[in-house]
Amino acid sequence: AGKGRTGTVIASYLLYSGLFTSAESALKYFGLKRSTTINGVTGPGQRRYVKYLEQLLSPNGPEFPFPGAPFFLKTLTLSYPPGVAGGVFVVLKVIELSKGKALDKQEELFCSSWNELPHAWPDPVVPLEDHRTLAFTIDQVIRGDILITGEHASPLGRLGSEQFMRLQFHTAFLPPSSSQQIVFTKKDLDVTHVDSRFDANFSITMEFGNKPLLTDPIQE
Repeated sequence: AGKGRTGTVIASYLLYSGLFTSAESALKYFGLKRSTTINGVTGPGQRRYVKYLEQLLSPNGPEFPFPGAPFFLKTLTLSYPPGVAGGVFVVLKVIELSKGKALDKQEELFCSSWNELPHAWPDPVVPLEDHRTLAFTIDQVIRGDILITGEHASPLGRLGSEQFMRLQFHTAFLPPSSSQQIVFTKKDLDVTHVDSRFDANFSITMEFGNKPLLTDPIQE
């Protein structure tokens, strides 16, 4: 207790106050003072957002106002997914956390399970011949704080389901290109980074493409 969220806030304050000039040094200092194991903040997502603050404080960092330019997310591909006895059925969700409004607003942009919510649609997992890849077609515009979760759906329903992956990021800090691929490795993913059932080469690849954006949803 007192290392994750608390450490994120303290490391961010150390950066903002000018006591440290890099996220890594602020996080390391907190770890040295808080824990005998020098671990401190270990969650990849929390560490990522401290590094976002470092970028914001730098002269060449992203400019306000947030949330920055939108991105058209075409596909998400999971490489080297985990093996589960009896097979694995991945329920993948893409959630927009803020939508430029109240911080507690969440909008589910995509869900790969057809029976999750009324506005979700079927998009079955597509295993390739080597069974090393699971691909999902997303085709959604994302903007701001984004949360991607992966869950193994059990025949027992929610009682037997298990979340195995969480990835949170902000689109304002993505490279400014409308057509690209961005890869997050095992060490970048919450929950997954400490799960020994996952291959060391496990990763999630986001593929972006071009889509005409006729209106700015933040201005509507």
